[in-house]
Amino acid sequence: MKKLEIKINHEPISRAEPFAWEVELLTETDHVNKIQEHLDLDLDTTDYNTRRIVTKDIGFDENNIKLEIISVLEHNFEAFDQLYQFSHWHTLRSVHKWYEYNIHEQVTYNRDAPGFRMGKHVDNRIVFGAMIINLEDNDTNGTSFPYLNYTLTGEKNKGVFFLNHDVTKHEIWHTGRKDRYTLATVLYLKQLTGTEIEIER
Repeated sequence: MKKLEIKINHEPISRAEPFAWEVELLTETDHVNKIQEHLDLDLDTTDYNTRRIVTKDIGFDENNIKLEIISVLEHNFEAFDQLYQFSHWHTLRSVHKWYEYNIHEQVTYNRDAPGFRMGKHVDNRIVFGAMIINLEDNDTNGTSFPYLNYTLTGEKNKGVFFLNHDVTKHEIWHTGRKDRYTLATVLYLKQLTGTEIEIER
């Protein structure tokens, strides 16, 4: 099976607040069918609102997500440096080394029912950033970023990557009639999650 690949646009959604970027899934996928197989297990539709599957078997090229994110951070270095003081500490030689030392990726498949709503929020502070990609044409708009005046389209294979920041407060209100399917990658800070780390300078 062909490995999945993404491409992140290096140009930020807002030049004034360069903490979010548009993403495209480049590979056609049947992941929605796989998600449905796992999620459609005798669910009581009276209380169904949203379902999540955490997975390691995501079908991506092993380094694709990591290398795309590192490239965006390098091309938007001032914003990254503002948040994490990379230049000040001189602890690691490169953004690549910083990412490998600090970041743990977790991927989830998501299915949100019509009416699902998550109010405006900043993610838990153990989160460095997140990426959300539509797995099919959803009949509702996606995650919205009020401070950036931006809302993710419902178009298949389109997505957004953002750093966890006050200006990337985000929300979702599913106003469509069909289930919404997305792939989310959350980037956790290892030091705050208890993940074992080894430093290689």
